[in-house]
Amino acid sequence: MKLTVLYFAALADVTKQSREELHVATAPMTVGELAQHLCVKYTGLSDCLNYVRFACNEEFVSFEHKLADGDTVALLPPVAGG
Repeated sequence: MKLTVLYFAALADVTKQSREELHVATAPMTVGELAQHLCVKYTGLSDCLNYVRFACNEEFVSFEHKLADGDTVALLPPVAGG
């Protein structure tokens, strides 16, 4: 299964990229399983993921959401501002 993963703000700093194409053998995969996979790949992400929202194809989703081949998943950290 091929996924596009987008990283924003501090998450891009941790992964050293703002976008990557992932090829995962496990299908179907949930957002929670993807989060676990990314924490193994990027050890610094595990501290951040408690505060991150996930969006799949531009819609917020839960950890239980099942991903499909070709999905785009964005990891969105909290934003402050005014």
